[in-house]
Amino acid sequence: DLQETMTAVNQGMSVEEIKQVVAQRVANAIEAIAIYETKRRRGSFQVNEPDRMTRRRGSREC
Repeated sequence: DLQETMTAVNQGMSVEEIKQVVAQRVANAIEAIAIYETKRRRGSFQVNEPDRMTRRRGSREC
């Protein structure tokens, strides 16, 4: 991304415009992570619940 930012500077973007682009990309990344985590949690609670119980029982036996 540094290379893209430097290219943008060379294309005449102001520092403020670059800050806005970076802020938007960070916001997009945070949103994508939040969506991923939500989907992962939903999936793991629905599908892997028996696996967790099996692992717990297995760890007690050791």
